[in-house]
Amino acid sequence: MSDMGNIISGTEEGWRSASTDSRRHDKHRVIKGLVDKMVANRERDKQSQEDAFYEDLVEAAGPVVHAGLERQGSTVGYSRRFAQMFDKAFRGE
Repeated sequence: MSDMGNIISGTEEGWRSASTDSRRHDKHRVIKGLVDKMVANRERDKQSQEDAFYEDLVEAAGPVVHAGLERQGSTVGYSRRFAQMFDKAFRGE
């Protein structure tokens, strides 16, 4: 028997004294609660996997980025020539 079936059958003993409508409502509420928890767990697991994947990507990209920035002759920053070419291309100056 499945886990959900075991849980439901275990709680059915407490329903025997209740009316049929009340039992049906309680059973529906228990099943809905279980399904909601299963969905929440799946969403949490999916988010954890996405977070771990992102961290792995950042970790893997680190050495590549550092290697590119440490090359001879590479610069990061502002230059007058760049500003002049930008102005000429996009501002019409």
